[in-house]
Amino acid sequence: MAKTDQVATAIQVILATWGGYTLSEWFIDGLMISLKGLGVTFAALGLLILTMVLLTRLFPARRETEEVASARPPVTPDISEPGAEEDEVIAAIGLALAHLRPPRIGGSGPG
Repeated sequence: MAKTDQVATAIQVILATWGGYTLSEWFIDGLMISLKGLGVTFAALGLLILTMVLLTRLFPARRETEEVASARPPVTPDISEPGAEEDEVIAAIGLALAHLRPPRIGGSGPG
């Protein structure tokens, strides 16, 4: 019986140092803090989404009209040089590879 008295005394000491809270009260307090934090986080994310939607409606993306597109002259390659076609193929491959490569953060320019 002395062992159970020691355990009971230890539990009373622990509860006294915890401010008299029981374990279920600690759990409920922790749960409430977590829920409040999640609520604030999702409310802030919702405000950001709402702001982005409103800004896209206020300032829609510009679309190129058909008149402007047809006014541009078509681009024709100049193949007057003997190796010009090969250079164009190399340039096209390089451009395609540059678009496939993920962008570097903090880098300047496309390369």
